[in-house]
Amino acid sequence: MKSFIILVADDWEIQGDGSGNVAELQYIPALRLMEIAKELGIRLTFMVDVAQRLCLERFKYEDPDLMVQARLWDDTVCLMAKRGFDVQLHLHPQWIDARYENRRFVLGPGRNLGRYNPNQQQELVSASVDYLGNLLGPIHRGYQVVAFKAGCWGLQPSEPLLSILAEAGIKIVLGVRDGMHIPAQGIDYRNLQEPYLPYHPRFDDVTKVAGEPNQLVVIPLQPHDVGPGDVLRLAWHLAVDAARSKIFGDRQSHDTARLSTELATRKARFSLSLRPYRTHLKLGKLPFSFMKHAFDQAIGRLHGYDVELIPILVECHSKDLQSNFDNARRFLEYLCERYRDAVEFWDLSTFCDLIRDKPSLVKSLAASGVCI
Repeated sequence: MKSFIILVADDWEIQGDGSGNVAELQYIPALRLMEIAKELGIRLTFMVDVAQRLCLERFKYEDPDLMVQARLWDDTVCLMAKRGFDVQLHLHPQWIDARYENRRFVLGPGRNLGRYNPNQQQELVSASVDYLGNLLGPIHRGYQVVAFKAGCWGLQPSEPLLSILAEAGIKIVLGVRDGMHIPAQGIDYRNLQEPYLPYHPRFDDVTKVAGEPNQLVVIPLQPHDVGPGDVLRLAWHLAVDAARSKIFGDRQSHDTARLSTELATRKARFSLSLRPYRTHLKLGKLPFSFMKHAFDQAIGRLHGYDVELIPILVECHSKDLQSNFDNARRFLEYLCERYRDAVEFWDLSTFCDLIRDKPSLVKSLAASGVCI
């Protein structure tokens, strides 16, 4: 029987434009997600956006509310660690250039950390690793920041960013997904040399497999090709959610409208030719049937690989779960039941320990028998 490791990595953050607050979009959703995980006996990792926390620190004396949010951010992250959950690093670099005006944040335009100058990259990564170490070290002896998730998936240009991450002690890098292309932010993962399995990246090009093993391991997001059936399921879910928000005043109506707009802008992709749109495995504001079909597609594809153990990365946004926790729970229960003989839920720190002990699980050209 093939063995798979499910790695749920939650991007713990507020909205990408700086709107929202820690209490509503981070503290409450994190509590619910931790409760579900504990009840189901699964492990997961919270990828916490420390760039946001450092920005709160800069401006907390300008508004008492920011002081409260900063304290709640720290308390929530400490609670994650006390409850036995893994906490690792996520960074949205637009917080570097943020301003605080009229009691709201105005973030910088850059979303791809790879495009920032090396000094900014170095300062943000170093300060963030130190911040988590100082915060969680007293709670979890031996705590280490070993995994990094790129905000907005931005890891290009890869050099010197990958070198900076490696020097900071990072072992696992998340953010790449085969087929992703965001020209405005300089992100192009359309030609991943290894789209499905963990690999050692070339430091000068994260899309390429290194000739020899190195300190970093990229775990790609598992792609999902969205077909017409998925579109119908998603459209129905959005219509029901929108109707419910009108009747009950659902506070997530903004997210529903945003997702509806996103779907509408892509409708041409599904018209006439019905060509699939590529996304990746997600746990968020999606219907159960959509998430189920996406995972079944991914694990069916991975069964064709003759590999001892395969990690399946699931990107989570707990901020989007507030009106969808029932579907999220149902999806996680489905994975536990349907694939109970084939999968385990691990966190990223545990997986890091595994690949240290079993380096053969990570691809390099030398390990693959390719002449270099």
